[in-house]
Amino acid sequence: MAVVEMVEIERRWLLADSVNMKKLSLTDGWEQSNITQVYLERHTKGSERIRLRVRLGEVTNENEYTHTIKEPLEVGQLEKEEVISEARFNELMSRINLKHQVIMKTRYVKKIGDLKFEVDEFIHPFAAKILEVEVASLDDEVIIPDCLGKTIEVTGDKSISNFNLSLKPKAAKKKIKKYLDDFKESGRLQASRPAT
Repeated sequence: MAVVEMVEIERRWLLADSVNMKKLSLTDGWEQSNITQVYLERHTKGSERIRLRVRLGEVTNENEYTHTIKEPLEVGQLEKEEVISEARFNELMSRINLKHQVIMKTRYVKKIGDLKFEVDEFIHPFAAKILEVEVASLDDEVIIPDCLGKTIEVTGDKSISNFNLSLKPKAAKKKIKKYLDDFKESGRLQASRPAT
């Protein structure tokens, strides 16, 4: 199967309100899939993971297995991803990085205009909702749909990347709690992205 290579630049937000994403998927057309993500042992810079995505359909569910390598760039990451077989997925599981916890999340996706909005509702290692939008530049304007409620931009905060959520879940959970507590205290949206 072919490897797809692309530069990934994304902006990210924490959802500060308790939005019922499952209800939105039923009433507002957000596609839903369950994802199990495992990081693999890697001896070079970047990260390597395998992922099982179960796309929840009206009639049947569809499983998709992917293998992804991400390498850091000055802005964004170089992402190499390929769809793999279940047998290859199980073979790669032998390289699981035991320093990382398994990530389990439900992803909700909706295309609005030219942008694809992806909300990850984390189940494990802890609960959180993070919106990701891939952009051509970090300066691109993103208008977040009202249905997602209030948000806090966390673009560039590597301490709460998926990689670090699985590697350092206690620290990531503490950081997310601080963002939400600060937001509640100030009663307003964060105006700028955190320093990188």
